[in-house]
Amino acid sequence: MFYGTEDEVVSTEIGQIASVYQASMGNKSVTSEVVVAGDHHRTFLTAVSRQKDWFDKLKLH
Repeated sequence: MFYGTEDEVVSTEIGQIASVYQASMGNKSVTSEVVVAGDHHRTFLTAVSRQKDWFDKLKLH
């Protein structure tokens, strides 16, 4: 889960809510990742880039 510190659309608290909820239910595999100085666009592009890397690693297995 990614959230940007300068996101003009999604507040930090809302950006973290899914991982906070999952942690409260005992899920330790979901984390929040901050995009420092990330506005909405930069946060989105960072998330997509990292997700592509993750899917590419899965594809290798």
